[in-house]
Amino acid sequence: MMKTENNETVIINRKKELENCVFVKTFLMFSIVLYHSMAFWSGGWFTANAVYKSKILSIFSQWLNSIHIYCFVLVSGYIYCAKYLEDGNRNFLNFVRKKAKRLLVPYIFTAIVWVIPISSIFFDLDIITIVRNFVFAINPSQLWFIIMLFNVFLIAYPLSDFFAKHNISGLAIAIACYIIGTGGGICFLILLFCGIVCVI
Repeated sequence: MMKTENNETVIINRKKELENCVFVKTFLMFSIVLYHSMAFWSGGWFTANAVYKSKILSIFSQWLNSIHIYCFVLVSGYIYCAKYLEDGNRNFLNFVRKKAKRLLVPYIFTAIVWVIPISSIFFDLDIITIVRNFVFAINPSQLWFIIMLFNVFLIAYPLSDFFAKHNISGLAIAIACYIIGTGGGICFLILLFCGIVCVI
């Protein structure tokens, strides 16, 4: 009887944690939008500087830029890990379909409706550059984050069982990924690192 009550308490606590994470993730999404609305004031973004200078907006946008993406990826990794551990039916193809629907469909829609037209106006893109940047996602402008999340989920999912069962090896690989990531690919590897650490 006591064991059942403890299990129910753990389930309730886990649900509460996930609800809190969803709230934090929503707040972080808002902070990403807020940062992009103030990025002109930090200088060196897009094609021009803001007409009116604002030191406060400049400092605040730089501060947001130093934390918002990393925190968002950390929380996404935690939520992914919690759901992965709870889910008994682990089918890779279903997982890929689900992530494609959640990430690639919005990527394609936003690229066609917003990013490609605006980028073409400001940067005079030809068809080869458009295919290179957006179809092959080599330089997809502000949509890089969606592609990064999709790629990291594809890498993390097949490795998740291994990391759940091999704590020390998983930790060593996670640290190695972090070190490699700081050398140039941290945006690509950080979700993998967070997901692995979450499992450990």
